[in-house]
Amino acid sequence: MPACCLAQDSANASSPTVHPSIFREKFSILLRTYLLLLHKQARASLKNPSRPFTPQSSARPLFHGDDYRPGSRPSSSYTVAEQKEVDELEQSYSEIKRCVNETIAQIASTDVAAGVERLRELVDSFAGLSSFFQGGGKYTLEDTAASKLRLKLFDLLSNVLLEKWSSRAACVLELAPALLNFYCAISTGNGSDKANSLVVKLGKTLFVLSKNSSNDECFCHVRYIEAVLRAIAETSIQASVRLEDGGKGLKDDEKSVIALVHSPDREVFPMKMLIYAAGTLKNISNAEDKMTRLLATNRAIAILSETMLWRADNAGKNKEIAQFLIQTTGILRNLSIAKTYHKQFLEARIPLRLCSMIPAFLPHQELMVNISRILSKLTLHELPRAQINTCSTNMQHLMALVDHRQNPWLSLGDQQNSEMRFQDLLFIRVFFVLGNLTIFGRTRYI
Repeated sequence: MPACCLAQDSANASSPTVHPSIFREKFSILLRTYLLLLHKQARASLKNPSRPFTPQSSARPLFHGDDYRPGSRPSSSYTVAEQKEVDELEQSYSEIKRCVNETIAQIASTDVAAGVERLRELVDSFAGLSSFFQGGGKYTLEDTAASKLRLKLFDLLSNVLLEKWSSRAACVLELAPALLNFYCAISTGNGSDKANSLVVKLGKTLFVLSKNSSNDECFCHVRYIEAVLRAIAETSIQASVRLEDGGKGLKDDEKSVIALVHSPDREVFPMKMLIYAAGTLKNISNAEDKMTRLLATNRAIAILSETMLWRADNAGKNKEIAQFLIQTTGILRNLSIAKTYHKQFLEARIPLRLCSMIPAFLPHQELMVNISRILSKLTLHELPRAQINTCSTNMQHLMALVDHRQNPWLSLGDQQNSEMRFQDLLFIRVFFVLGNLTIFGRTRYI
């Protein structure tokens, strides 16, 4: 036999051919095994069902934005836990009301301070529960119960403070921060007239108490400072609209101040209340070093700097803003005495913003004197001088203070007039500031 034939027979013997019927039988066995396994797993899932994993970062959540608030969802989607929160909120209100009655009954005893402290703890607990139903100051029908309880509690505590404890600084200051926070929660710019009236009366009570130096220690508390500064900051955010900078012809360093127009219909707090509250901080910052430290460490300088941009096209509202700024510049004047805080003044651009306030509020004498007082402290140092000297209009505004053609209340007439004291103070300090700015001949705009 030839060798090639032997090689071919050997190759055929090493790779036998599989019959198609055998292949189909094996495939059928594998398919039945797989189907039985799936059936077994399905039966097991019915006995012990498991919830599929859903990542939190879903591309499209069921509720969007502030719709995560319980009040934004249909009542059918409420859980037992949420209903429990409502019940706990009502129980908390009842407990506070009971504690108020007990504390009023002890008003003549020495235990009243302990009772008020206990009341404050209950109010803080209520605030924690209440925040569960709070979402950006917007409420729907499902949240009516919670919002009504907040308003009722504000009325209850305000009336007790104003009618029973208005002369007791310790009692008022213990609960005032909670009341300010509650008012912020219930007011979205259209709060009730009764609530507005109560919060203004509360501010006036606080201002009167702050005039008595024996109450200084009661005011020097971080909770009160945080509450007042929050009220001011919320007003800057909610009730002010930043204008577009249309000064295309200005240099970059002259675009540093963009005006804010105060909008009365979007006020978080009534302006009168803010005037009183800022006045309390001014009164105490003038008497206590501890108060200035608390203010500086709680961003008071940055927050008050934003108020320097407040403007209004209404003359009456602009006058109220000027009265508020008299108080805030008084606070800043007390803080400017310590060089430690000057870095914060520079970062908040206060030297520039003080100068920009002059043309808008030139008729308000006390405010102009406060501005000159702050600048006389700041311009003793190089960096504040350099910030002012970056803009040519700053020098023009300062010169307007001592120019009788631009400043309507300057007069060389009746020197016995009580209002002349502002003029004397203004002249001394403005010329002192101008002298500081021209030191070493570094000012380009004189």
